[in-house]
Amino acid sequence: MTTQWLISLATDASDQPLDVDAKAPFAVVFEQLSAKFPGGDAAICQLIADAFGLPLFENSALNSKSVRLVPESIAQKYGCYPVADSGSHVTLAIANPADDEAIQAINFAAGRTADLVIASPSQINHLIETGYDHPHQGNALDTQTEAHGQGDTGFGVRGKNVSSKLANAGAPTEKLFLLILKEALNLNVSDIHIQPFVGGAAVRFRVDGVMRQIKSMSIAVMSHLFRHIKAIADLDTTNARTPQDGRLTMTTESGQRDLRLSFLPAEGGERLVIRLLANAADTGGEMNFSTNDHRIITKTMQITSGIILATGPTGSGKTTTLYSMLKMLNHDTTNILSVEDPVEIKMRGVSQTSVNPAQGLTFPAVLRSMLRQDPDVILVGEIRDGETAELAIRAALTGHLVLSTLHTVDALSSISRLVDLGISPILIADALRCVLNQRLVRQLCQACKSAKTEDQLTETERLFLSLTNDSPTIFGAVGCSSCRNTGYLGRLPITQIWEINEDARTILRNDPHNERALKEEADRRGLRSLFESAKDLILQGATSVDEAVRVIGNSFWQALGTEYLEVREQGSIEKPVKATEKLLLVIEDDILRRRIASQLEAMDYVVTALKDSESAKTHIASGYPVDLMLLDIESASATPMSHFDTLQSALAYIGITSVLLIPEGATEVETLLELHQATDWLTKPVSDEDITRKVVSALHRRHL
Repeated sequence: MTTQWLISLATDASDQPLDVDAKAPFAVVFEQLSAKFPGGDAAICQLIADAFGLPLFENSALNSKSVRLVPESIAQKYGCYPVADSGSHVTLAIANPADDEAIQAINFAAGRTADLVIASPSQINHLIETGYDHPHQGNALDTQTEAHGQGDTGFGVRGKNVSSKLANAGAPTEKLFLLILKEALNLNVSDIHIQPFVGGAAVRFRVDGVMRQIKSMSIAVMSHLFRHIKAIADLDTTNARTPQDGRLTMTTESGQRDLRLSFLPAEGGERLVIRLLANAADTGGEMNFSTNDHRIITKTMQITSGIILATGPTGSGKTTTLYSMLKMLNHDTTNILSVEDPVEIKMRGVSQTSVNPAQGLTFPAVLRSMLRQDPDVILVGEIRDGETAELAIRAALTGHLVLSTLHTVDALSSISRLVDLGISPILIADALRCVLNQRLVRQLCQACKSAKTEDQLTETERLFLSLTNDSPTIFGAVGCSSCRNTGYLGRLPITQIWEINEDARTILRNDPHNERALKEEADRRGLRSLFESAKDLILQGATSVDEAVRVIGNSFWQALGTEYLEVREQGSIEKPVKATEKLLLVIEDDILRRRIASQLEAMDYVVTALKDSESAKTHIASGYPVDLMLLDIESASATPMSHFDTLQSALAYIGITSVLLIPEGATEVETLLELHQATDWLTKPVSDEDITRKVVSALHRRHL
C-alpha cells in the first residue's frame, strides 16, 4: 500500500523535503516522519485528521467492551483498534484512513459500519496490548485447543463411510474441524459460517441469532478444510463450481447432533454453512412465553381438531414452539405424526418423516399417506404450496389437530397468504383455530446485567424513555464470562397470538377480503402486537432497547411514537384547528432554512422551521401534528453519514413522510436510504422548483 500521500502531506506542511523510505510499511513511515517533524506523533495525527476531516482519538471515548467486536488478530494485522460501539457503528482508531482494505475487514468482522478516529501506530499498539489482555472470542479456538483436545474421548463426527474422533485426530485440518464443531457446541451455536473475506477466510458463529466472528484463517487453510469436510460427508471433493448439500452426525458423550452442510460457490472461493440441528434434549418443553400467552396456548392445545399456525421469518423459533406444543400433547393415548424438511428435532413417541423428493416423499404425498395412518395430531413442517395447504386444511376439518408454520410478517397476514395459495376463506374460517406470530430477542445475561443511571443511557434509551409514559428502570448489557462478554445469554420470544373467534369467522365467511374489519375485530378482542410484547420485556429488564430495535426494526419506534401520541391525545392536548397541511423543517443552515420556510409558507403550508433534531423531537412530542418533514443531513459538526444516523435514531419512530436534503458527494447515504425507509431525497444545491415538486409529490403519495 502506498504511503506517498502521507509523505507529501508532511512535506507540504514542513516546507522542506523529508528523507524517508517510501517503500517501508505505513507504521515505519509514520515513525520516521514523526522523528523529523516538529510536534512528533501528535502533529502527524493532526495533519491526517485535518486532511480527511476526521476527529482525533480521545481516551475518554474508550469503551473496553468494544474489543469483543474485532478479533485481536485482525486488529494487529490492520493496525487499528475498536474504541466504542454505538449499535450499528463501531468507532475505529486507525492511523491510515486511506487503508480501504482494513476498513472493509473491520466492517465485515464487527458487522457494523466503522467511524474513524485518528491515532498514532504507537497509540494503537498500546491499546491492543492492554485491551486484549484477557481471552477473547476472536481467539477462542486457539486459547481452548489444549483444553478441548485429548480429554474428550467421546467427541467426533461421522459421515456415511468415514468417522473422525477428536481424541485421536492426526492431521491439523481434521483437528481444526473438530475444534470448530466443539466450540460451536459449547456456545450453543445454531449455524457455523466459513467463508472468504478480505485478506483471508473467516469462521463465524450465529449465537442467539447474531453473527459472531470466531477465527480467521488463510484461503489455503480454508480450502484444505473444505476438502476434508467434503470427504467425510461423501461429497465431490473436486467440485467447487456448483452447490453441494450434505449431512454429518456429530457424536458427543451426551448424545448425537445432526449437521446439515451447504456449500456454495462465491467470489474468492466457496463458502460453507453448517446448521446444527437440535435434538430431543434441546426442546425442554419450556416455551418461555409470558403467563398470559402460555395460558392462551395451553387452552388452544385442548382442542381436538383444527389447525394452529406458527408464523414468522426463518430463524424466529417457529419449529421449536411447535415441538414444545407437541411435547404437551405427546402421551400414550395420542398418535402423533410429522412431516418435515428435514426433521430437526427428534422426539420419542412421534413418528417423523423427512421430505425427500428424489424418493417421491413430498409434503403432499406424505400428508396423504399420513391421513391413512389414523393420526390424532399431525405436524406439517411448512405450508409451502397450495396442495400442501389444502391437504392440511382438509385434515383439520376431518377431526385431526394440525400444527404447521407459515412465512408471514404478522398473524393477520396468514389469511391473505392462505387465500393466495388457493384456499377458500370459508374453509379457512372453519379450520383455523389460532395463529401465533413470533420473533426471538436476546435475553440480557442475568449474571451481569445492570440498571443504568441517567448519565449511562444511550441515545436510543433516552428516546425510549422520552416516549414512555412510565419511568421504568432501563437495564443494559455488560458482559461477563457466563455470556462470553456479549451481555446476552439465551433468547426470549416476542409474540402476537390471534385466537380465531366466531366474530372473526363471520367476517371471513361474509367479507373475506375486508382485512380492516378483521384487524378491528382482533384489536377489540385485545390482540397485542410484537411491539407491545417487546416493550414488556424491556420494562421487565429481560432485554434491551437496542435488541428490540434490532429485531423489529424502525416499526418499533413508529409504534412507540404512535402509542405516545395517542396517550397524549387522551389527555386533551389542544391541537391547531386549521386544516392546512403542516410541514416541519429541520435544517441547520440558517439561510437555507429561512429560504425554504418562506417559499413553503407562500404556498399556504403551515411551516415550523427548526435547527436540530432535539428541537424537532420536542415539537412532535408536544402533540402538534406534522404531515411532512424536510430534513437536511448536512451539519457543520458531523459527517453526512453520522448526522443522518442521528436524525434517523431521533426521528424514525414517528412514521411521518420525509424528504431528505443530501450534500453533493454523500453517496454512502444515498445507498442506505432505502434501508432506512426514507421516502424521498434531493441532492443539494436545490432550486425552489425542486423543493416545490418534491414536497407536493410526497404529500400527494401520502394521501393515496
